[in-house]
This record gives sequence, C-alpha cells and structure tokens, in this order.
Amino acid sequence: MSRRRPAFEKTVRVRPVERRVSRRIGDAGEIHQGLGPVAVAGQTRRCITCCIPRCADSCPLGNDIPTWMDLLREGLVTEAARVLALTNPLPEVTGRICPADRLCEGACAVGDRTGAVTIQYAERFLAGIALECVMPEIEASIRPLDTSVAVVGSGPAGLSCAEFLSRAGHRVTVMEKEPVAGGLPATTIPGFKLEKGLLNRRLEALERRGVEFRLGAEVGTSMSMQELRDGYDAVFIATGAHHAIDIPDAPGRELENVLGAEEFLRAFNRGEGRRGPGKAVVLGGGDSAMDCARAAVRLGYSPVTCAFRESEELRPGSPSEYRVARAEGVRMLPGFGPTRFRGDGAAAVRAVALTGVECVPSDGAPEFWRVPGEGKSLDADLVVVSFGFRPRAPEFCAPAGIDRGGRDGVRVDRGMMTSLPGVFAGGDCTGEAGLVCKALAHGRRAARSIDEYLREGRGQAAMPAPSPGVCTDERVLN
Repeated sequence: MSRRRPAFEKTVRVRPVERRVSRRIGDAGEIHQGLGPVAVAGQTRRCITCCIPRCADSCPLGNDIPTWMDLLREGLVTEAARVLALTNPLPEVTGRICPADRLCEGACAVGDRTGAVTIQYAERFLAGIALECVMPEIEASIRPLDTSVAVVGSGPAGLSCAEFLSRAGHRVTVMEKEPVAGGLPATTIPGFKLEKGLLNRRLEALERRGVEFRLGAEVGTSMSMQELRDGYDAVFIATGAHHAIDIPDAPGRELENVLGAEEFLRAFNRGEGRRGPGKAVVLGGGDSAMDCARAAVRLGYSPVTCAFRESEELRPGSPSEYRVARAEGVRMLPGFGPTRFRGDGAAAVRAVALTGVECVPSDGAPEFWRVPGEGKSLDADLVVVSFGFRPRAPEFCAPAGIDRGGRDGVRVDRGMMTSLPGVFAGGDCTGEAGLVCKALAHGRRAARSIDEYLREGRGQAAMPAPSPGVCTDERVLN
C-alpha cells in the first residue's frame, strides 16, 4: 500500500491506566489495563511516518511498525494485525514485557517533543486481533509436508521457530523438560507483567495446528541428540540460559532464604513463595531484579530494598520497570554491592553486608571499584540474588559434537546452523539474545533456514512469506 505522510497531531503521549498501587500489590494481576480502540487511534495519528523509520530499525524483530500504524490510522485493524503477525509470533508477550522504552519507543522521532508514540500498547491491542482473526486464516492456508522437526525447548525462541515452521507445513514436535510449556514467560515472568492465560491461548493455537508438545522430555536424559537426529529431519536447540550469575564464595551464601532470582520467581508464580512479614533485600538492578522486588512486595515484605552496584544512570534494564517498582514502594540503593550474608548464629539469613562501589563506564562492560570505608548492613529476612544469567551450551551438546562459541554458548552460523548439519540453535543458549524479542527473531530466522535446508534437500523452493490482503470493509477504529 502507498504510505502518505499525515499531518502531525500535536497531542501528547497517552499512558495506559494503571491500577492503584494499594490494590495491585495485593494480588499478582497485571497492573495495566491497556489502551482501547479510541486511544490507539489517537496515538497512530501522532505518528509522523518518518522517511527513515527509526522505530522499525530499533526493533530486533524487524516489525514493520510504520505500515501497521498507517493501517490502524485508516481503521484497517485486521490488516494491521496481519502485518504484525508476519514478523511477530508472540505479540501478546512482547506487547507486555518488551523494553519498548529502550527500543522502538526510545527511537521514536517525536519522543523529545510530546512523548513517544505508544507503539507497545498498539501492538498489545493488535495481539488479540491477530490471535482471533489472523491465526485461523494462516491455519487454513497451511499445506502439510512430510518433513519433521524437533524443537528442544519451548521458550520464546523455540515457540517462534515452531510457529513459523508449522506455517510452512512442517510437522513440529517440541521437547520441554519442564511440566509446563512456555519457558521463562510461563515459569519465571510474574503474572503482574504477563497474565499466563494469554500464553496458554497461543500454545493451544499451536496444538490445534498440529504442533506436539512433549512435556517432561529432557534431551540427554529422556533421549539423546543422536536419537533426535535419527527420528527427525532437522533439530532446533532453544534451551535458554539458566546458569545464574552468583556469588557462591561470599560468606553466608548457603544460609536459608538467600535465593536466586529464578528459584524465587518460580515459587512466586506457583503461589509457593515464602510470605512476609519481614524485610527483603534484592541484589541487582536489572529488570529481573525489579520483578523480584515487586514480587517480594506482594508477598508482604516491607521494606523491600534493591541494591545494585551501578549508579541510577548506568543501571541496566528498562526505565519503566524501575519507575513502577519505585511506585510500589521498593527502595533503591545504587552504588552498593554485597560482601557477606549474616545469620548471627541462626540457620537463616538475618542481614546482608554491603560495600560502596564506584561504577566506571568503559568501552566494554563497566568496571566496578570498591570504595574503602563506605559500607552498610541491611537487616533481611529474605535476600534474592539477581545478577542475570550466563549462557552455556546444554550438556548434551559436547557428546554430540556440537561446537561451543563465544561466551560458552552454542556456536552457530548466519543461518543459525550449528557445527552438525541439520542441527540449528538460537536464543539465549547461543549467548546472542538476552531479550525476548531477540530470541523470537532467532527462532524466526532459524525456521526460515530450516525450511530452506529441508526443501533444498528435496529440490523444492523455499516457501515465500505470506502476503497480507487489505480488509477494506473494517472501520473498527473510526
């Protein structure tokens, strides 16, 4: 479609309504109500249709944001959802947990004037349309092939690969070692950021399409990599990054109630988190640390203090996550790192000792210098260590002859293939993702490479990406 440059409306950015803090900290429900059709339409009219779309250039998924903004502005909602579905297999997830303020919205040309266009909530609005209206169209157009692919891991990269492979007609079986599918979005991301029913609807849609999920199936235990290679035409490894960066040598790390972020958040999502009252300290300043701190608030801890080595300006993570955590009462303590955990003769932690740290920016990772004589001790009945995760190739890779690359992840080429022909990998296990949107992009790229690999082996041309058609009778946003 031809894109016309609209007259820029000098209206301000509209934020979604947030539930009152006093109410939302009492449950695990989502805090934002989203934007309705009228508000979304108003935001699309703020888009100035840049000649160089910095929003799309800043999206790791390569979402064609200007096109679906144009379509939304014209009231072509289903068509906009079709365009979104071409590149994004999980818009209901990215529309909630993607750090848009560091990506598409952070690059928005009008951001410095009246606030960025609310791209993420337009995407969130379209996600429901895509699942209800566009997915049935895609399913009806699928032509099954006699090829089969095993996907190891059902996190974002695995689900993305399964989505696009199934669209191309390949039979897909997803091996998941956990009792539930969905990876970290299902097990670790708290419900106040992502309502799990949304993810379940996507999983159900994949199952209706013929994607098989084998839960409790761990490669290396339930089956070997060689068995997968013998039983399937191609394999995609998407096991994620679960090796937490920790401080195991810190005195007192073995004390009770000193937990890792993943362990703590998994228990919280299951409704099994250790409840307050008491004082909680979260170590780390990234988005996962904010999740842990906000979960501790909901478990009844007060005060909840988040201590991190960086300054507030250099803190990793999304500014919006930081803002929401502070609004919910989380205390921030920048410039401090842990030295020891104290039990004071008890089996459980009673306090954490901190030292002052100066964060010095550098060309690579920032450097941290201890500040002599500057320290604190915080009473704590719960301590959560949230320093992020380190990629590591799955244990079954070495026996299978799969090479490791930089940062100890699985080494892949530009087409996401490993050193073994027909075995591909993507997402955090390669050490190159880090964000859900990047993992989704890995899965999509791998699916296309796998499709080409399988079709070339049979002398077939790779299936082209579907082209959306305009639904001219729809005027939902008018």
